Amino acid sequence: MQSRPTTRRRIARTTLGAAAIFALQPATPASAEVRETKGNVYVDTPYCTEGKAHLEREEYGQQLRVREARTDNVSGTDVFGSNFCLGAISRPAGFIRASGLLARGSDWCVADAPKYSTSTTDSVIRGVGFHGNDLPCGDGNYRYTSLSEVLNGQWNGGHLTTGSLYMWK
Repeated sequence: MQSRPTTRRRIARTTLGAAAIFALQPATPASAEVRETKGNVYVDTPYCTEGKAHLEREEYGQQLRVREARTDNVSGTDVFGSNFCLGAISRPAGFIRASGLLARGSDWCVADAPKYSTSTTDSVIRGVGFHGNDLPCGDGNYRYTSLSEVLNGQWNGGHLTTGSLYMWK
């Protein structure tokens, strides 16, 4: 007949199990810095265009960097002489595009080619991740400018620029 584990043995096993889980966690905590701006870049009836520019630095053992431009097509309506942007409205494939420019200081480093919607949708995200030595223009203060546009008879939209974020290799 097998004996039941004592309370001390159960506590010891539980404590060792918890210790093993914590020991397997990386020693460096993750941290991130983000610069982001978003808003309406075109406002009219029946459509509005919302844009977002996003620049991020994450640290988790090694540097991970992300830049993202986003375009959202939403309905616009005229209320008492003022235009307001409301909920999402889908547009056909190719009618929404997002692109961006990455700059270090006053120098443009990388121009992200436009990404077009490939199906009927209300948004497009143009995201680019880059690691460690892939930092395009060396150490320095970076900012990202997104261009968000929707085709509604003509391309309507505008650009937004993030604040500055220091990045290094």
